[in-house]
Amino acid sequence: MKRPFSPTTLLAILLLVSFFGAIVITILGGQESVRSSVQLAIFPVVVLLLSALTLKGLRLPRMLVGLAAVGVLCGAIVRYSDVGLQEGVFAIAPFTSDTLENKTMIFRDNVRRFAGERSASIIGTIPARVSTEEEARWMLAQRPQLGGIIWGSERWIHVSSRLSPPVSLRQMPESSYARRRLKELGLSDLRLITQAPWVGLSKGLDVRTYEFVGRFAQASVMLSQRMTDFSVSSDLEHLLQRASSIQAAWTSSEHLAAPKIMLGTYYLARAISGHDVEWGDLRCALASYRSARLILKKRGNPALMAAIRNNEAVIKILISNLSADPAMEMRNARAGFQQAYATRKRSRLLALEPSYWDPIKANMKEWADERPKSKKRGRK
Repeated sequence: MKRPFSPTTLLAILLLVSFFGAIVITILGGQESVRSSVQLAIFPVVVLLLSALTLKGLRLPRMLVGLAAVGVLCGAIVRYSDVGLQEGVFAIAPFTSDTLENKTMIFRDNVRRFAGERSASIIGTIPARVSTEEEARWMLAQRPQLGGIIWGSERWIHVSSRLSPPVSLRQMPESSYARRRLKELGLSDLRLITQAPWVGLSKGLDVRTYEFVGRFAQASVMLSQRMTDFSVSSDLEHLLQRASSIQAAWTSSEHLAAPKIMLGTYYLARAISGHDVEWGDLRCALASYRSARLILKKRGNPALMAAIRNNEAVIKILISNLSADPAMEMRNARAGFQQAYATRKRSRLLALEPSYWDPIKANMKEWADERPKSKKRGRK
């Protein structure tokens, strides 16, 4: 039976298909996502042509062609369904002005070097471009599996994190110091803020930037787990310590305040979740907050400063009974909540993520509602 096409004709068709694919990729912009889609579209045509190709009586085994097709199909499934990415993954959006996305891929690969053993499941990519915080927040709302989005350019990187739920003292063990103090004060709950909604840093293609982003993303995934069981994790502690102590010639070092606050909150939760206060951990928490406060500029990142003031106010309330002037500590705590809540007026989060201020507002209301009742009981 005569074959419809000679080997020369089949090879010519293959070249034409490849050339046509290259033209389509160029017309559509040449982004990595476009290249992948076009290559996936023309792959069946290439497979059919190769399966029909015969040279000197030899042809490719059908099993080999079939395995190649299955391999490409599996790769496409992984690419478009995020198989293998764990919950809370940080996704990198293509850099602005990076048409071929080469710099974005360089950034991703280098960040993964510092994101731990399972870095490929912690640091992923998304094809959609992000150019504003509003777009990043919308993307996080559309993709619930994402823990954060990394976007920007080679000159400036933004890390937009999903808002983590506050640490509720009421959820700590019944026998914990925190629960006992809540009962003594007549309070139903107090809440700690765990991390910042976003940070920014310069020098996107610097090795220290790779290290910070990789360690920060890994720590964010781990912290969300540790804040539910309050277990000791030396790995998380060391990871946050390293992330907050990286030094480089950045335009600003304010982003280092974010892991310092996360570390302080981890120490604080560990200090008050046991039967008695762990004073070593409590001192470490206060030192972490103090160090973060010194890094922040007066009008830098209001959300970070609000987290520090809120958590420091909670500490004042919990240990006020050990102070020489408990009433003064209580007044300072009230002022801390008020200052933390006041920062919302100069933060973009007021419009983008109003829920960020809910824990602070709830703490203020809790203290305003319950404190008079406590006083009344004391006079009886």
